[in-house]
Amino acid sequence: MNSLRWVGVVGVLLLTACAARAPEMAMFRGNAAHTGVFSVPADQPQGTWEFKTDGRILSSPVIADGALFVGSTDNHLYAIELADGRERWRFETQGSVVSSPVVKGHTVYVGGLDNRIYGLDTRTGEKRFEFRSGGGIVSSPALVGTTLYYGGQDRKVHALDLETGTLRWSFAAGGEIWSSPVVADGVLYIGDSWRRLYALDIENGELVWEFNVQGEVIGSPAVADGMVFFGSADTYVYALDAQSGVERWRVQTAGEVASSPAIQDGLLYIGDESGLLYALDTATGDERWRFQASDTIFTSPAIADGVVYFGDWDGVMYGVDAHTGEERWRFRTYGEIWSSPIVARDVLYFGSFDRRVYAVRP
Repeated sequence: MNSLRWVGVVGVLLLTACAARAPEMAMFRGNAAHTGVFSVPADQPQGTWEFKTDGRILSSPVIADGALFVGSTDNHLYAIELADGRERWRFETQGSVVSSPVVKGHTVYVGGLDNRIYGLDTRTGEKRFEFRSGGGIVSSPALVGTTLYYGGQDRKVHALDLETGTLRWSFAAGGEIWSSPVVADGVLYIGDSWRRLYALDIENGELVWEFNVQGEVIGSPAVADGMVFFGSADTYVYALDAQSGVERWRVQTAGEVASSPAIQDGLLYIGDESGLLYALDTATGDERWRFQASDTIFTSPAIADGVVYFGDWDGVMYGVDAHTGEERWRFRTYGEIWSSPIVARDVLYFGSFDRRVYAVRP
């Protein structure tokens, strides 16, 4: 699929998924291991609504402080009230915001294609922090302690100390980085356009191991049960030993893979260019079921209450049974869906190419 048109487009777009864990911390894929399993505290207000921006929504949202935070290609980061969809504030950057934010305490951090990392007050949008990086930021940051880890179009992985505003270390990768970092047990995992997955020591950025594949690693890995899982544009899903990088298994898909995996109860869920969503056994790679969507699946699945949610390029958001793969719900938008969903209690949040952010109840 000519690299799924994403090699040229991902420079200004995104694929990631975001999640909320608690008011104190909210980040991409729900946690630093990027398993895609979602839980939001019961005290977060809920409502169903649509919110319109002036640009396409490729960033995936996070929830904290009673608001949803999401970026747009109109060069803004938005804070939207969860209860009714009203705008709390917007912050203007100098480039598209396709990276997904991360929240700690009352500060939301986000990267932009203007080569900057911003830290903003979640309640007012006031700028508290700004760091100029060496290239545009598509990768969604991971926050561990006071260190923000992210990849850039400068072909580097960076560890930014938020207390001092300085880099703790940088690692030179072989290609541009669209993948978002995963952190588990003191190791950071991330892919690049040079067809590699890297494992780095989070303390000093030294290479622990690297694994070569035959296509770009655009999606982000997930870590579970001592293994790291990821897909590639070479039409394979891989499972590696997290400590050694030794391959445990690989499964060929019908199309290139840019989706990031979601993992729960020994099953891995991931989509591909052909519109197939797969459920694979994490221990063996055996296929449990597959579901055919209408078009390419670029979003990363979200799991909540036994349902797997994901969108496709036909503008449809699906909910399928996590155990059987049977369709249980669908919702149509007016544009391609690249933004990955987040589930907060019984409400699903995501963005679309139709410039809207949706809060819908399946």
